[in-house]
Amino acid sequence: MVILAHCLSALQIGVNTGDVLTGQIGLCEIRINVQHGASLAVEEHFYLIWPLLVRFLSRVSLFALTLIMVFGTPILLGICAYEGMDAELEIYYYSFFRFDGLALGAILALWVRSRYYSRESAWKLAGFLVGFSLLVTAIGWPYGIMQTKTVASAALRYTQAQFVFAAAMALALAYRGTGATSILRCRFAGFTAGLSYCVYLIHSALGDAYYWLLGAMQFNDVDHFGGVGALVIRSLVIGTVTFGLAVLSKKFLEDPFLRLKRYFSYPDSVRTTS
Repeated sequence: MVILAHCLSALQIGVNTGDVLTGQIGLCEIRINVQHGASLAVEEHFYLIWPLLVRFLSRVSLFALTLIMVFGTPILLGICAYEGMDAELEIYYYSFFRFDGLALGAILALWVRSRYYSRESAWKLAGFLVGFSLLVTAIGWPYGIMQTKTVASAALRYTQAQFVFAAAMALALAYRGTGATSILRCRFAGFTAGLSYCVYLIHSALGDAYYWLLGAMQFNDVDHFGGVGALVIRSLVIGTVTFGLAVLSKKFLEDPFLRLKRYFSYPDSVRTTS
């Protein structure tokens, strides 16, 4: 199931299939939303290129390249939005418009492995990132940065959020193993993290299937349970089924495949001598 959904996400970004994939089962039409799979394809493109850059470029060159991505992408977004590209239907789907967030993660990876890594520098880095996000918000406010479908929001909305998340990640990395990050190490967090990839892949399609079943049964959940009740019930049903299938996928599909990696690793003796 994970592999199928992953293939659908790659197919969508590769051939621009649009918001939905439509299929026929019997006399009923099912519309399966895989729009969220576009972000997975962006990651695939980035991680296809990034290892090659790490292999052949120095850390200084990598750092310079990531800075160009982080600060150059909003400029490119603004230019294309100004020229008329639709932020939702066009800009969102192209990988080169989305690499800035992944480049921020690459900067954090370089920082963690540098001599500048410390809790003191983490606070300075987090302060800069949050401060820059607030500065972008203040400057972009008169130009509609908090609105939808404006040039400012298309160019800078990702930067607003990504810098704040990067700040939180920097502090989490600096305080690993301490009480401040204990919630991230709790059993539920670990369990959810192990299932999160599959959950992300299948939750939207299962939501569409839920509404398709209601339509096939001609059952209006809002009329029967009210707005709040319908929301609670659909959340419970979709959430339970999503996590249940993710557990099955991990046990019978993902873990067996991951165990195959032992056939592609070197013995410790070989690694030591080399």
